[in-house]
Amino acid sequence: MLTFKKGEEIVKAGDFVDYLGILVQGSAFVIINNKNMKNLKLGDMLGHMAAADLSTRETHLTTVIASMDGMMAVLPFGEIKAEIRRAPDAVFKTY
Repeated sequence: MLTFKKGEEIVKAGDFVDYLGILVQGSAFVIINNKNMKNLKLGDMLGHMAAADLSTRETHLTTVIASMDGMMAVLPFGEIKAEIRRAPDAVFKTY
């Protein structure tokens, strides 16, 4: 789990994407060109496009800032890949 405080950068544009993050408490917003473009709430994900192999992008396009204190579940890609090898059917159903 990753905890964050209001106003803290959770992800910065250009940071390497090596995990799937799911907001489990709090909220955040996405900044593009210094504008709030999207609000993130419970259950929203960070890094999910790279996790699904739908993109070859290795860095985050946007900055995500916490709009209130909260927590994010973090699943490193290495662990996800290990689970896919161990139980591919279960992981497929989860996605």
